[in-house]
Amino acid sequence: MKISPLEQHRAGGKQRILAVSAERCVSQLPKVPTFAELGYPGITGMGFNALYAPPGTPREAMLAWSRALVKALSAPDVREQLMNMGVLPVGKGPEELAARGAEAAARWEPVIKASGFVAD
Repeated sequence: MKISPLEQHRAGGKQRILAVSAERCVSQLPKVPTFAELGYPGITGMGFNALYAPPGTPREAMLAWSRALVKALSAPDVREQLMNMGVLPVGKGPEELAARGAEAAARWEPVIKASGFVAD
């Protein structure tokens, strides 16, 4: 979720941000409620970025990369830079990423199928 451009427009009076689709309030927009807080609990969702490794990558290598990423995302200066760019740094391990991917697929697959979308 790119928050910074939205915040600039909001601060300049060009836009009014009614709600965020995050599961909880976003620290960059502390006065903006979530849709759930406004009575729309079904409206949630956030994009995410992740690092992926090719099939067959040794588990220990993936865990080492994961630990390094979590450590980097925990550094105050890195967190601040990312937050200023509108990125919410999380940094979780491979199991959490797999669970999030499965959850997203389960949620959005029926919507995509119902839309009739077919990838090239």
